[in-house]
Amino acid sequence: MRILRNIILIISLLLFIIFASYLITQEFFKKNNSLSNIDKEELKKISLINQKNISINAIEILTEPSIIFFGFTNCPDICPLTLSKLSLSLQKIKKDQKILLYFVSLDPERDTPETLNDYLQSFNDQVVGLTGTENNLKLFTQSLGIKYTKRKTSYGYTIDHNSSSLLISNSKVVDKIFFKDDLDTSINKINSFLRNLNQTSF
Repeated sequence: MRILRNIILIISLLLFIIFASYLITQEFFKKNNSLSNIDKEELKKISLINQKNISINAIEILTEPSIIFFGFTNCPDICPLTLSKLSLSLQKIKKDQKILLYFVSLDPERDTPETLNDYLQSFNDQVVGLTGTENNLKLFTQSLGIKYTKRKTSYGYTIDHNSSSLLISNSKVVDKIFFKDDLDTSINKINSFLRNLNQTSF
């Protein structure tokens, strides 16, 4: 009996430790995950421009269910590969599911609306290109926790940037699609995101 009591006590203690660790982890995540809640008042002050040269307020971009990827048109590999994967993923989901795909340029010096429009032609109007002033882009990326740097090269400069795509609804980042995620994983994440939209108000 004593051995049984000791086993029960140890199991109970382990369960308590696991549960306490979970609560602490969740609380840490809430406090430190800057992507969970975006400052809507700040977003209202930010305007970006799409590839049709139409101004869009940042709060409008983040209100509807969307996928947002940050890059630049001179990117040699990550950007075209990511946009191709995301475009293919959207072709595989149900047609009645509405989700927008945004490509935000981090290179406003070279990526004018006209440049973005030409670059995105191969994606059959699936991708909305966005650019803006240096200041507005900096504010927008900071609000989403996106980091990037402009680095000099022998041929001019390049942009080092995050390679993940953000799944956003109601001004909250709900999930991420990583560059290493294959097509099936990306599709599953998008479908899960859309299912949750139908079941939960974020």
